[in-house]
Amino acid sequence: MVKNVGKIIISRQNRVLEYYVFGDEQTGYGIRIVQRGAVSAQAEYENVSSSKARAMALARTLATGTVCPAHLCNILDDGSI
Repeated sequence: MVKNVGKIIISRQNRVLEYYVFGDEQTGYGIRIVQRGAVSAQAEYENVSSSKARAMALARTLATGTVCPAHLCNILDDGSI
């Protein structure tokens, strides 16, 4: 399962950030951030939660804070969210 949770358009920097939740109940759910535009990048973090609802809420929180792919691992490793 892959579900798009949000899309942020940053027109001044000519980029789009898309936030996804992927996985299933057996393996757990992860988060992927894809950046498109002048510079393309992607990052994903597996097994963020065994709960789909929790993973979706976390992805929405990341989208609200406009988290870029380069910062995903640091933020989740620090546990600051």
